[in-house]
Amino acid sequence: MRTDVNNARSGQIPFGLEGVLLIHGLGRGEGSMVLLARWLRRSGFETARVRYPSRRLSLEDAVCWVQQRVAALTKGWGRVHLVGHSLGGVIARRMALSRSDARFGRVVQLGAPNAGAPLAERLARWQWARRVFGPALSDIAVLRPPTSRSKGIAAIAGVCALGTRRGDWLVPVRSAWAGAEARAVVSTVHGLLPLNAEVGRLICCYLQTGSFGTAGRVAR
Repeated sequence: MRTDVNNARSGQIPFGLEGVLLIHGLGRGEGSMVLLARWLRRSGFETARVRYPSRRLSLEDAVCWVQQRVAALTKGWGRVHLVGHSLGGVIARRMALSRSDARFGRVVQLGAPNAGAPLAERLARWQWARRVFGPALSDIAVLRPPTSRSKGIAAIAGVCALGTRRGDWLVPVRSAWAGAEARAVVSTVHGLLPLNAEVGRLICCYLQTGSFGTAGRVAR
């Protein structure tokens, strides 16, 4: 796990400070969220990135793993927003809805397979893929869509300029948007969502105002 602020030691963060916990996706690492952390800090947020063994844990175990590290990573923060990419977005949603930490604020999911992912479902049929990606692959393949939109949760979906506009090659737009109160779409592939400048602007806008406003292509 990694804290991106120099003043993150005990007692050096002002009480009431807002920060963002960044959660990477399946098979990725905390380094995949570095650029996004930079954009958030420029907008006035403190940031912390959490590392978890995504290829060794089930979805539920991954949620518990990250939850157990929130207190240490966000010590002194008054409000903790969650931003997660892919599997990390599903983890962020579950953490927020569980209310395991009263400080949890808004959530932004990036290409999260909230209603499953066809590619993950196909890969999960192969033993080699289950060995490479671990138990979480089978878990996200069969996720059922949320029955209603959740307040305080936003979703950004990717679409491929050279492929189908139904998704980002890995996660369909309908799955990425499922259960979110605010929805936006950006032209990029799945793996590049955390590196996209438009995504960064959308995240900052939602965390600051509770709405994507006119920051990008927004769905109602």
